[in-house]
Amino acid sequence: MIRKLLAQDWVGTITPPFNSGSYDQAGAGIEGFINRGFTLVFAGFGLYALLNFIMAAYNYINSQGEVKNIEKAQKLVINSLIGLFLLATTFLIAGVIGAVFFGSWDYLLNLNDLLGSIAP
Repeated sequence: MIRKLLAQDWVGTITPPFNSGSYDQAGAGIEGFINRGFTLVFAGFGLYALLNFIMAAYNYINSQGEVKNIEKAQKLVINSLIGLFLLATTFLIAGVIGAVFFGSWDYLLNLNDLLGSIAP
């Protein structure tokens, strides 16, 4: 019964998400490697900022009214917000440069097209 239910063709065609291709697709090669590296680095920065927010909340809760610990928590929050702002600004700058010089907002953000247009 379960085997018959799983073998049915009611799902249809499943397409992979954007730029998640395997090594035999267009996302392969050095440009796919660089794209995945950027994704990993930006995700790591985001997780680090989340960890800083959690640590700031923990320091604030456990400060027991001590000014030194409250200031430490505030500095963690401010530094995390500055880091997230800089991270978002890199995407904005890449979009503006792409729009001004190449006519497309995602020109520099899509390395597959960028490096594909440079290749001989």
